Amino acid sequence: MKHLLAILSGIVSLTACAQWNLISNHSDHEYALSVVNRDTIVVVGFGNTFHLTTNGGQQWSLSQTMFTQSWFMDVHFPTETVGYACGGSAFGLHKEVIVKTTNGGETWDSLTANAFGWFVFTMIHFLNEDTGFVAREVESILRTTDGGMSFTILPTDGIVDAIHFTEDQVGFISTRKALGSSYDHTYTIQRTTDLGDTWLTVYSDTMQGVSGSDHRRVNRIQFVNDLVGFAVGGNGLFLRTIDGGDTWSHSFVHPFSELTALHFTSLSTGYINNAGGIYKTRDGGTTWTVQKISPPAIINGIAFANDTIGFATSVDGVYKTVNGGEVLGMDLVTSAGFSVYPNPTDGLLLLQGADLIESVTLYNSFGQPLRSIGGRINRLDISDLPSGLYTVCIETAVARSCCKVVKM
Repeated sequence: MKHLLAILSGIVSLTACAQWNLISNHSDHEYALSVVNRDTIVVVGFGNTFHLTTNGGQQWSLSQTMFTQSWFMDVHFPTETVGYACGGSAFGLHKEVIVKTTNGGETWDSLTANAFGWFVFTMIHFLNEDTGFVAREVESILRTTDGGMSFTILPTDGIVDAIHFTEDQVGFISTRKALGSSYDHTYTIQRTTDLGDTWLTVYSDTMQGVSGSDHRRVNRIQFVNDLVGFAVGGNGLFLRTIDGGDTWSHSFVHPFSELTALHFTSLSTGYINNAGGIYKTRDGGTTWTVQKISPPAIINGIAFANDTIGFATSVDGVYKTVNGGEVLGMDLVTSAGFSVYPNPTDGLLLLQGADLIESVTLYNSFGQPLRSIGGRINRLDISDLPSGLYTVCIETAVARSCCKVVKM
């Protein structure tokens, strides 16, 4: 028991203050993920493989496709069973690849490859299980309305870097276009109201004489509702619209790195991957605070299943938060005046300040709820659970606080 306590105490000392923790360490570089629900996540990346978990990251299965020497750049699930992924290779046998699953990511079937005369599809977005768009490395996108049985090439004024649809006919793309010199570009956000047949520019920026990757391209677009949307890009670019995309205000998030990940869980709360890590805002992007990641990594993708459970990809694997990126500590003591003790415990947790408590939820280390109790309780018995790390979340009328606890 003392040996176990020493091990658990060592784990806590490393992760107690982490807001995101590594839950997988897949060896292949991971480009993108799709969070189907709180338990099912699909991750794609370098190689012809897909990583799938159906229990929140406790176990992962690996499925391979026929596309050797290719990589997948993006994946999107419009429903819990139907999903699409795209990619390709400039060096292998298979270029401009699109695949589809109808069983939640367990197996994947080829829709197209080597059919469009270029190298790699870079982004995929579906409105529903039949209608979707795929971005290319040239000035056009693909559209399907029959679940990938056929694709139509739609010309665009620039290379498309991001796609996001808010309604059946209304959507947005971001583009970049060279202006005579490889160092001069125009970056735009364009909107369609007819499913991509025509596009109208609603945001434009020109940058001249800049080489390298720190351009102001718009890498991600997300709308929280029909009116409020956000976008991120190069040089820490952060954009916001509150009128359905008619106008966009812009700012720059210090330290001005290339922003490629974006996810807002509400009108005010959102996440980006600034400076390689994860930043969080609670005021709609006016201010940002850095999140703690264990172990540190360069994050390239972020997606949430709900307000509290989120996942992120990096070259090291998949990271997870179970409480919206809030700090998890050894003891839970808040300004509201309640606490959880003893910690570690042999089975009985005492809750001080029960008059303030409205509910208590216990999670395992993978963010799965084990039990939830409503009412003004003053104790939580976990003696029937195996030794390990757990998360206790307490809700009051005005706040929600969580902490790590050790069961000996």
